[in-house]
Amino acid sequence: INLSLSLISYLTKDIVICGLGTELAFSNGGYSVANLVGLPSITECAEFRIRDSWTLSADDIKNGGVLRCDGALAFDGGVKVSITDDMLVQAGEYVVAQTAAISGSPEIEDSCKKLWSVVVDGTGGSVTLRRKARGLYIRIR
Repeated sequence: INLSLSLISYLTKDIVICGLGTELAFSNGGYSVANLVGLPSITECAEFRIRDSWTLSADDIKNGGVLRCDGALAFDGGVKVSITDDMLVQAGEYVVAQTAAISGSPEIEDSCKKLWSVVVDGTGGSVTLRRKARGLYIRIR
C-alpha cells in the first residue's frame, strides 16, 4: 500500500494502523500520531512523532519488519511499546526501526516487561527490541 500525503505540512491523527509493507509519503512535512500500529516505511517526512503508544505484532517482528523513516523519528515522554502475541517470538534481538535520527525513548508496556526490553540508539538511528529467553536456564562449569 502506498499512501502519498503531498499537500499536508504537519498532520496529527489519533491512530494509524499499517500492515507490513505499508509506505507513507508526506512531502517533507511532519506527522504526529498518538497511537501507531505496525511497521510502515515513511518517506519525505521531516519528523515522524509517536505520542502515546506503538503496537507491534509478533508476526511482523518474526518476519523482519522494520519501521523505516528517511527523516527523524521522535517519541514523546511515556510512549509505551506493546507486542501482540509476544510468546510467539523467540529470544533474541530485533531491530524494529531504522531512521536518520531518533529523539526520546519509548518504554515497554507493563504486560510485556518480563520478557522484553527496548534499546534506542539515537545517533545510529535504530530501535532494537530484546526478547529474553523463557524457561529454565542451567549453567554448568
